[in-house]
Amino acid sequence: GGATDNKAGDAKPCEEIVKLLTGLKLESYAQEMSKPKHWAKHGGKPSVQALAQMSSGDLTAFMVAVGMKPGHRCKLERHVTTLKATLPTYVCDMKVSNIVVGKDSLGLGKVLGDKKGTNMAFLGDPVTKGIGMYPKAKGVSKAVFVIPKGTPSGAFAGGVGLDDSQRGRMLGKGVQFRIRMMSNKTVVWASNHVSAKGSKQEFLFAWSEEKLGNLVQLEVVCDGLNVNAPAIWIDPRIICGQNDAPKPVVVPEPPMVVQPTPVLPPPGPMPIPFRPAPMPSPIQKLGSGNTYRGPLDGIRNERMVMLQTQEDSAELKELVHLRERVANKKCA
Repeated sequence: GGATDNKAGDAKPCEEIVKLLTGLKLESYAQEMSKPKHWAKHGGKPSVQALAQMSSGDLTAFMVAVGMKPGHRCKLERHVTTLKATLPTYVCDMKVSNIVVGKDSLGLGKVLGDKKGTNMAFLGDPVTKGIGMYPKAKGVSKAVFVIPKGTPSGAFAGGVGLDDSQRGRMLGKGVQFRIRMMSNKTVVWASNHVSAKGSKQEFLFAWSEEKLGNLVQLEVVCDGLNVNAPAIWIDPRIICGQNDAPKPVVVPEPPMVVQPTPVLPPPGPMPIPFRPAPMPSPIQKLGSGNTYRGPLDGIRNERMVMLQTQEDSAELKELVHLRERVANKKCA
C-alpha cells in the first residue's frame, strides 16, 4: 500500500485503472492516479492505453507525481513494458508524410480534418482513433504512415466508411479505400465502393515488418466528383501478437493508360518554308496591242504559253525577212 489517502468527495476512480492496479496489488494508488490533472499531457483521460504509450521519462514523472514509492514504480514500469507488446498500435499516432487530400487537411485521432473542426463519428459513435481523408475528385487522396521499427508482428485491422456529417449520396460509384504496402508498392486490401454513410467495411490481415515492411499508404480513390464526401478510416491499428489473421492478398490494379509522348523535332534552325514558283509574267505580243494576261493553271496554262511562244516566233521571223528585203533594195 502506501499511497495518497482517499478523501471524501473525490470522483470515483477509473475502473480500468483500478483493475490494472488491483492485479499488481497497488490499488491504493487508484484514486490519485485517476485524477484528470495527471493526464493533461496524455490525452486528458485516464486509460491503460495512454499509460502504455508514455515514454520512459513521461512514465517516471507520472508515477512520481502520483506519489508512488520507488519499489512500486519499478513494479508498474515492468508491467507497462509488457503491455506495450500486446496493446494495439494505432495508425493515427504514427509519423505521417506524403499527404494528398481533396480539401482542408488530413484528420488524425478524433478530428475529421475540415475547417469547422468536426469530430469523426460513425452511426452516432465517436471515432477517437481514426483518420479523416477527404477524397480528391477524379483522383487519389493518400498518406504514408511509418509503423515503428521493432513493432511485434500481428494483425492489421480496422474499418472504413463515410462520416456521419455526409449529406446526401455521392454521385457515381462513390469512393474506394485501399491499403498499399510501400515496400513493394502492392495493394493488399481494397474495399467495395462506398457512396452513402452508414455502410461500414472492415479489414483484417496478418502483418509483420519482415514480410510487409513498416511503410503503409492509406488511399481513397474517387473516380468522379467527391461531393465533399468525408471518407474515414475507423481505428486502423496493428494488433500485436494476433497470429491467426489471414494472409494479405495482393489486389490486382487496372493497368495505367500512358498517353504517347509527342515526338518533337530535333533542335536546330527552322526549315525554310516551301513557296511555289511564281507564275510566268504576261507576254507582250510583238506588233500587236493585245497582251497575254494569265495566270492560267495546269495543262491549259502550259498549252497557252506554248501557243503564244510559237505565234511570237513566227512574227519575229517575218520581221527579220522584211528587214532583209529593205536592206537588199537599198544596196541595189
